Amino acid sequence: MPKSPPSACTEPGCAALVPAGEGSKCDTHRKAASREYRTSPLRKQLEAFYNSKLWRAVSKDQRMRNPLCAMCYQRGVYTPAQVTDHIVEVQDNWALRLEPTNLQSLCIACNTKKGATAKQARNLPPAYRG
Repeated sequence: MPKSPPSACTEPGCAALVPAGEGSKCDTHRKAASREYRTSPLRKQLEAFYNSKLWRAVSKDQRMRNPLCAMCYQRGVYTPAQVTDHIVEVQDNWALRLEPTNLQSLCIACNTKKGATAKQARNLPPAYRG
């Protein structure tokens, strides 16, 4: 089967070609986006929060009280929870980061799926958000 042709980098004004299967940005813009993400003040704030003793205690308490994955349970599947998830993402509403009603216990698979959906929604224009 023939390979797909390369596509243009999605960074505005960049004419570089990106080989099929290597994402949507050229190496230069992919590295710049990665560097920007790693050094952003929000990222540093989130890392400090998730590494704090307070969050670890709250997270452990949530999973002790609710040991099953909430999303699997809604489908009638009993899966042990492995992580504590914020229903409303922390970067979307910092004030809810420790609110017990904003926490749910999830398995890794459901947490990954929910995070990908939230990231995709965050990147949509406001008119398309639910």
